[in-house]
Amino acid sequence: SPDVSFVRRGRDDPGTKPGSVPLAPDLAVETLSPSDRAGRVQRKVEEYLAHGTELVWLVDPRRRTASVYRRDGSVRWLHEGDSLEGADVVPGFAVPLAFIFAGLAPLRGSAAGYLARMPLPSPAPRAEGET
Repeated sequence: SPDVSFVRRGRDDPGTKPGSVPLAPDLAVETLSPSDRAGRVQRKVEEYLAHGTELVWLVDPRRRTASVYRRDGSVRWLHEGDSLEGADVVPGFAVPLAFIFAGLAPLRGSAAGYLARMPLPSPAPRAEGET
């Protein structure tokens, strides 16, 4: 499972117990650690996308970069001056990589806990009759 994941409201199964998600998340976030092997991480990204994840963020704290993978096969490489954006998966959500990396020192190299505590934007109000 990813370090951090996001599932849009309405996709979750009401019968699922808290903390367990038996479906592919809409957004998966993986944080590279020094012990990660490139091939293993790439297989995880491909697996998320193959199972329906729309957006995967791969954060590399050592290089202070991130890769953004889309289900359509596109890949974008970001540097510390760029921002991770939720695009159509988490509309309105964006976080500068510099903000993520600034919080890494107290976390001793792991952005996963930091990302998990970041506030998500409130969902947009639904139009009348929309479910």
